[in-house]
Amino acid sequence: MTEEKRLLTRGEAAAYCGLKPSAFSDWVRKGTMPKPINGSRRWDKKAIDAKLDEIAGIQTARAPAINDDGESELQKWQREHEVIQADRPKLRLNDRQEQALRYLHPRHPEPQETRFIRGVADRTLEELVEKGAVAEVRQPKDAPRKFKLTPLGLDEHARYEREDQRQIDRYRQR
Repeated sequence: MTEEKRLLTRGEAAAYCGLKPSAFSDWVRKGTMPKPINGSRRWDKKAIDAKLDEIAGIQTARAPAINDDGESELQKWQREHEVIQADRPKLRLNDRQEQALRYLHPRHPEPQETRFIRGVADRTLEELVEKGAVAEVRQPKDAPRKFKLTPLGLDEHARYEREDQRQIDRYRQR
């Protein structure tokens, strides 16, 4: 006897619901379907079933357990997940850009030359300038180029720091 898998990719979840992947994504964005499991790109088949039952007006045999705040475990998870998702890094940096951003953190408030940032070239910092995370500091004509974090870059750096701390906390909980 083969057991069906519980976690589905976006395409599998869409097919399970009888939708095209783009329509399924629209339903997820609108809140009609649940979001993927935290930290993955997989949907829980039971969560999809529960949402479909809710849409159809079908009462489940077991009412969800409600905590003292008047929310179910699923609602609590969704609320916590939204807070975590909102605090994740937003600029979609590649490894070199992230490395440069981490080097130009608040402990290096003075403008830095590219040569001090290991493995990073001017082009990487120019890309960060385009994203608004870094600003080039004007220098005399023949002086080396220097860069510093912008307020957006400081915010992104703080999000990376909090993400690192969440990963450490998850590791310690094991």
